Amino acid sequence: FGFTNCPDICPLAMAELKQFYEALEVGVDEKPKIFLVTVDPERDNPDSMKAYLGKYNDDFIGLSGDAETISRLATELYVVYGNGAEHDGNHREESRKASEETAKAVSMMHSDYVIPHSGHIAVISPRGEYYAVMRAPHRNKDIETAYLALVE
Repeated sequence: FGFTNCPDICPLAMAELKQFYEALEVGVDEKPKIFLVTVDPERDNPDSMKAYLGKYNDDFIGLSGDAETISRLATELYVVYGNGAEHDGNHREESRKASEETAKAVSMMHSDYVIPHSGHIAVISPRGEYYAVMRAPHRNKDIETAYLALVE
């Protein structure tokens, strides 16, 4: 989960996912699907998401939808974003940390807006089941280790 104008969390995670994906020595049919679900559906459209993800890998898929659907999916995958008010539970600390990190990066970059959001990667099994969460910092070798454990 992220957005195309994210100043820090998304570019770092996407760069590591790119390295992992491109170094993976498996057939095309065996490669995992990498998705970015936007937390900014009003600004991120199919064209902007395709252009953003294309900087990392043309195989990466951008997903959007209405705010309610994104919020439901985010809740199911333990993702918090925005002010965190619509998502409660054990993830408030992560939301607070993401908010602080994002605010600091934005003040340095003078961005016109920011959406605080979780920085973890949700790992879904080939059967569509929630398998794991990978918290930042993401490293391509750690992602590879998790992927190989999942498919073996």
